[in-house]
Amino acid sequence: MRALIGIPTLNGADRLRRCLQSISDCTDPALLAESSLLVSDDGSEPEELQRNKEVVHHFAVEMLTSTRNGVAAQWNRLAMHVRSEVIVLLN
Repeated sequence: MRALIGIPTLNGADRLRRCLQSISDCTDPALLAESSLLVSDDGSEPEELQRNKEVVHHFAVEMLTSTRNGVAAQWNRLAMHVRSEVIVLLN
């Protein structure tokens, strides 16, 4: 089953790191292999955006960037980015 786990973030590199580590630790590797993890940055400050980029690079996760639109807009963006049987949107 193909799944998308979508994670919106704003100025939260430390939270993002903990979230991705938890997903990595608690998810069956076979499920992760056939699923997509996708982070959407909602207009973080430049320093935090760079830190977020470093975090997603460490976990080999794709990241979308945009201007501040709010969490609901980020969820919509995440859901439209990848076709999946199951979509899990985190907050």
